[in-house]
Amino acid sequence: MDIDSLSLGGNTAIMFDSDFRNVLEMHLPLLRSSPNAKFVAVEPAVAYRFESNFSGLLDHLGIPYEYRWLLTRINGFDTHLDSGSDVRTVLIPDMAVVEMIINQYNATSA
Repeated sequence: MDIDSLSLGGNTAIMFDSDFRNVLEMHLPLLRSSPNAKFVAVEPAVAYRFESNFSGLLDHLGIPYEYRWLLTRINGFDTHLDSGSDVRTVLIPDMAVVEMIINQYNATSA
């Protein structure tokens, strides 16, 4: 996986905004079903190592900190502590769709 494909340019601060996170929550089905979303394989030993530490797993995979909340939610967890040793894939959203959501949010919040 090309971690650089996760770049949003200067829009990363918005990923910590609670109102924007509510908007992302409403768009989780869209983000999960996007045809350009990617699955990253997780070896069983790695999943076991990061049991109940999804944030640590994302760090291990090289996912930037600002995307960890979104990836936690997209992958069906309420918090980073919810993951088990049975995680075999991590869903990475299409960042073009995330960018589209950001642009719509910024346009309607202005």
